[in-house]
Amino acid sequence: MYGRPRSIGARIRLVSFLIAAGSITSSCGLEEYVYLGPPVNVYQSGTTLHFENNTENDPLVFRGYRAVYRFYESDSQALLDRGTVDSMYSSSPTTIFSKLLSTLGYRELLLDGQPLLTVTNPLERDDPFEIEISFDSRNTTGVTIGFAPSSATVATSPGLSCSVTRSVGASEEDGFSDLELFPNSTDLKEGQYTEISPTTYMQCYVLAYGISTANGVTEVYSQPIWFNGSLISLPVDVD
Repeated sequence: MYGRPRSIGARIRLVSFLIAAGSITSSCGLEEYVYLGPPVNVYQSGTTLHFENNTENDPLVFRGYRAVYRFYESDSQALLDRGTVDSMYSSSPTTIFSKLLSTLGYRELLLDGQPLLTVTNPLERDDPFEIEISFDSRNTTGVTIGFAPSSATVATSPGLSCSVTRSVGASEEDGFSDLELFPNSTDLKEGQYTEISPTTYMQCYVLAYGISTANGVTEVYSQPIWFNGSLISLPVDVD
């Protein structure tokens, strides 16, 4: 089961077959670091993002999921960043979430105004459930939870939808409709959309997140998983 403490030293060394089995090791064994398995069945179908709960995570550590997005001018730019994300996770899994935001410029998708999809009841955290984030209608973007744990913060019954917005400022939200997607100083800057027939391409990742008390109280994250498929193209209002 993912989420059990594993010993690490000052220098973390990742071994691929151990990661597959759910562990991180190092040469010294002076500290403990708990990490989570990523969500499963992560894919993009058309303009809908889909992922399912990883039931192997330790429910005492696992809390829920966080999704991030970034706009690109082209698919080739997004492809380069996918390689960078994999490299960053391999070299420093403990800082991957902060580096997604600070180094690569990803922003958090807000679900009902919150950056977290949290399952507050530990007894429900290892239940199977699926989540779909749909961009089929630009003006009614929403999340549908196929099976909603009663303690999930974004839904109280199966199939109930919630709003999805962008994090464009310290206390601001904005959507993905044609009228709301225009250049700004936070998530959609010059060089992130085409000049002719202004269009931007969105790439998203999802991570499991949790709280570990193995070495103090620490936020822990799984490997980021991108929604494998064509990037979602969105028209940009530059007028």
